[in-house]
Amino acid sequence: MPRSSPPPSRVGSSSGRSAPATRLAWSRRASANWTLPGSDPDRRSAPSASFGIQSTMTTEPTNANIDAVARVYAQSLLELAEAAGGEDKIAELGEELEGLLEIIRSEPALAEFLRSPIIKRSGRGDSLRRMLDGRVSDLLLRFLLVLNGKGRLGRLSDIAAAFDEMLNERFGRIEVDVFTVDGRLDDAQMGLLADKVRTRLGKEPVFHQYSDPSLIGGLVLRVGDQLIDGSVRGRLRGLRESLLDRGAAAIRAGGESFYSED
Repeated sequence: MPRSSPPPSRVGSSSGRSAPATRLAWSRRASANWTLPGSDPDRRSAPSASFGIQSTMTTEPTNANIDAVARVYAQSLLELAEAAGGEDKIAELGEELEGLLEIIRSEPALAEFLRSPIIKRSGRGDSLRRMLDGRVSDLLLRFLLVLNGKGRLGRLSDIAAAFDEMLNERFGRIEVDVFTVDGRLDDAQMGLLADKVRTRLGKEPVFHQYSDPSLIGGLVLRVGDQLIDGSVRGRLRGLRESLLDRGAAAIRAGGESFYSED
């Protein structure tokens, strides 16, 4: 289904694959049964499992080091996945994490539950076990419990983004956002687009399709910080700017000829 706007973060391949539904799907009735324990009188004393992750970070990250913090946890998750099953497990975990994030983004109550500072960590950990046990892999569940114990669940999106970057680097992939009017390029069109990306960039594209009716026609590609506008809207804008430039040049030329007359 096409998206109207990009998500805050993307993990794993979005080229038609998604996390296993049998592991990630649970009913809204089940998600509505979360318990919201009382406030934690002393967050600093909350227990945290080691799980092979360094426990040197005890303070909240500042804007300057938030990416570094996310990378530390993402790297730990990557190493744990590799030890558990190599590259296949890494790729599987990436898709699983993306599936979980999609659910969190669609459930504001769940997002608030994960990041709220007033919920006791021990109670939240128990709720996570009840909600996710058997629905996500044991590796991902244990990782989430570690984040909860360290007060980092609110940084899950940042950690997922860092994990995504590491996966792309490891597998030689590159994220490509594709904007069209209806967000539905067919397989043949996507195949041609993939060939062009491979030829020009030498990497395997991971496409994310989005709908934008304002484009009128054509498409817009976003690769990192680069925007490639091949839309009808872009061509019309270019034509308008060209006509304005020509008109301004003609006015200037006319003025110069007027003042140059005897």
